Amino acid sequence: TQTGMTYCMDDENFYMEMIMEYRDGDKTAKLQACFETEDWENYRILVHALKSTSLTIGATTLSKEAKTLEAACKEGNIRYVKEHHAEVMERYRVLLDKIGRAQ
Repeated sequence: TQTGMTYCMDDENFYMEMIMEYRDGDKTAKLQACFETEDWENYRILVHALKSTSLTIGATTLSKEAKTLEAACKEGNIRYVKEHHAEVMERYRVLLDKIGRAQ
C-alpha cells in the first residue's frame, strides 16, 4: 500500500481510484486467451500493462513477475512463459479477489 500511495502522491482518494481502475481493468481473460492461442505479441503487451498497473498500486511482487514474463516474451523464451504463466495468473486473481472483498 505504501508504494502505491507514493505513486499516487500520498493522495488516498487518488489511490482508491487507481485501485478501482485496476480491478475494473481485469486482464485475466485476455491474458489467458492469448496464452491459449499462443499469441505471444499480444500477451507481451498485456503483461506489460499488468506490470505497470500492478506497480502503480503497490503490488511489487506481481509487477516483477509480470516484468519477467514480458522479458521472456521479448526474448522468445516461450518455455519460461508456459512454466510461469499459471502461478502469475493465480497471484493476479488472488489480488483482484482481495480488492473485491475490500469494497
